[in-house]
Amino acid sequence: VCSGSTTDVSSLVCNVIEREEEEGGGCAEIERTTDVSSLVCNVIEREEEEGGGCAEIERTTDVSSLVCNVIEREEEEGGGCAEIERTTDVSSLVCNVIEREEEEGGGCAEIERTTDVSSLVCNVIEREEEEGGGCAEIERTTDVSSLVCNVIEREEEEGGGCAEIERTTDVSSLVCNVIEREEEEGGGCAEIERTTDVSSLVCNVIEREEEEGGGCAEIERTTDVSSLVCNVIEREEEEGGGCAEIERTTDVSSLVCNVIEREEEEGGGCAEIERTTDVSSLVCNVIEREEEEGGGCAEIERTTDVSSLVCNVIEREEEEGGGCAEIERTTDVSSLVCNVIEREEEEGGGCAEIERTTDVSSLVCNVIEREEEEGGGCAEIERTTDVSSLVCNVIEREEEEGGGCAEIERTTDVSSLVCNVIEREEEEGGGCAEIERTTDVSSLVCNVIEREEEEGGGCAEIERTTDVSSLVCNVIEREEEEGGGCAEIERTTDVSSLVCNVIEREEEEGGGCAEIERTTDVSSLVCNVIEREEEEGGGCAEIERTTDVSSLVCNVIEREEEEGGEEEEGGGCAEIERTTDVSSLVCNVIEREEEEGGGCAEIERTTDVSSLVCNVIEREEEEGGGCAEIERTTDVSSLVCNVIEREEEEGGGCAEIERTTDVSSLVCNVIEREEEEGGGCAEIERTTDVSSLVCNVIEREEEEGGGCAEIERTTDVSSLVCNVIEREEEEGGGCAEIERTTDVSSLVCNVIEREEEGGVGVRR
Repeated sequence: VCSGSTTDVSSLVCNVIEREEEEGGGCAEIERTTDVSSLVCNVIEREEEEGGGCAEIERTTDVSSLVCNVIEREEEEGGGCAEIERTTDVSSLVCNVIEREEEEGGGCAEIERTTDVSSLVCNVIEREEEEGGGCAEIERTTDVSSLVCNVIEREEEEGGGCAEIERTTDVSSLVCNVIEREEEEGGGCAEIERTTDVSSLVCNVIEREEEEGGGCAEIERTTDVSSLVCNVIEREEEEGGGCAEIERTTDVSSLVCNVIEREEEEGGGCAEIERTTDVSSLVCNVIEREEEEGGGCAEIERTTDVSSLVCNVIEREEEEGGGCAEIERTTDVSSLVCNVIEREEEEGGGCAEIERTTDVSSLVCNVIEREEEEGGGCAEIERTTDVSSLVCNVIEREEEEGGGCAEIERTTDVSSLVCNVIEREEEEGGGCAEIERTTDVSSLVCNVIEREEEEGGGCAEIERTTDVSSLVCNVIEREEEEGGGCAEIERTTDVSSLVCNVIEREEEEGGGCAEIERTTDVSSLVCNVIEREEEEGGGCAEIERTTDVSSLVCNVIEREEEEGGEEEEGGGCAEIERTTDVSSLVCNVIEREEEEGGGCAEIERTTDVSSLVCNVIEREEEEGGGCAEIERTTDVSSLVCNVIEREEEEGGGCAEIERTTDVSSLVCNVIEREEEEGGGCAEIERTTDVSSLVCNVIEREEEEGGGCAEIERTTDVSSLVCNVIEREEEEGGGCAEIERTTDVSSLVCNVIEREEEGGVGVRR
């Protein structure tokens, strides 16, 4: 049932389950989905074996809803979440909890809200130390559980004691767990602002310990990971480092091997599987293991290098060396960018002085060296795309004598990281064997809870919640071998563009998507569907689609101005720094309107989209706004409903629309609402899987079942591409020779090409 490689979390879970059962598993009855809450319910129901108890739990990926569910469950009498603003913004959630505990406004105002993760860690440490911090000896990592354990172990200095700490993906909860463990009498997290910004978390902890402001001011707060790394390195540097002996990997294959080996308990069967951060290697490993006789992946170079993956595909198709030799193979995104630029320029380009690497540390070094213009001081840091390696590099550089990372297996798998910490503390194998290893966050949480309860747990009733177009063009062009027909297709990271590209190519006469700018923006996708149905432009055409949140905001502003007479000459968003930081974006917009410094100080900075929306609305109304009645949420469907209801001013018509972050459901909701008579989405499988969405669109257009049954539905982008190609060729396709990979190299190329095509220099 679960055979085949897939990036689908639910499939991975099924594979693990079936492997444990060793007799076919029992995943057939479990709906495969990337929706965490559904996965959680599936697991719960399967354990209960009699339908489970998830029906009463609203399924949602909205973190704040999950939090409310937990709170209400604890209170057991309806909960008290009404007064808590629902938001996926961790810092807001933390503040909400703090304020609710304090019941008198809380004390979050003085904490700078930011999305930066690394600062959070240092903040915590420095606050504890009360004298300027001391983060150097702490292993840096974006893994929340590891960060927590690192702090604990550093304090205890004798192995730590993380086993009793409930593992959770909720950063604020993790922080509170640590704090409460230290205090041992209820904790004292109320005064700590919750935030997803690591740097803020770090500063928060540090400042709390110091109790007099902390020493984080000198650390630039930023969402830029490389800046964070530089800040940490510069603060710690002063004494060296080194981490070579530790195998680093963000590799999924290692995650899989970890699970297998833990189950087998005698080395597992992963030794023959090359451990690598390369997705393509994982795919090859699975294929070869299934074939049991070498497979057909040997000729494909395994690498995390985007350019190499691209070259591998090209060379394999050409079968005679390809034309990639002149392209420097590197894991560096910047190199890929430079390679593309140089290849286009054909005369060396101008990227030579920039070291290529996707490695955060290298990127940081590149910036540093370029600024210093005399070599910098990063040479001793091993460059790698592996985040854990970067962490080790920093640690070793701090320790200056080999570091202490060797015994910790690197992995991006939360459950493995948790087990690693536990085992390291126990020092005798740990107690993770009984914990099912899974990439499903909700399962991990349940495992921890159940382990603590030791008698079955109580997770059943808890709701769980956690450029394709370029790839398509690449495949099409390689097959056509004469430039392809993608030049006229705007390359974009937008899923809707992919859909339009496929539709237009099938229609062969321009389709009806050309006038729609592609974007990953859900609102654009909705507009695309609406406009296509209306077939007369709809009301979305004049809004430029973009994956840039700030651009989206600018588009809306410009559209509003287009009938207010303001800035009727291009908008006026160019001078606004485009950023994915929602709060900054909001401030940028506000300041631009005021044109005299803005008034963002009074606006709570937050990554919570719904709060941002409310801030804008309230600012426009200028008298308290009308957001109280609008549920704050990053849930797209809820936001859509909020807008609809607000426009209708009499409750709207969203009650019948299932609120969900599932894009396909949102699309169905819109379609059904327009059709007003049940729509035609019942037959459309709701899923976040791109291929399913594509099939849904195709089948709906064909209106007679479509031809997607033969298309394997999968979250694997490359499979989707192959499916599309094969369907177009109609005679078996030609994807067998194409290595399937989730590689985002095309995405990178797409961004570069778009920048160059617009005369914009590459700055990434």
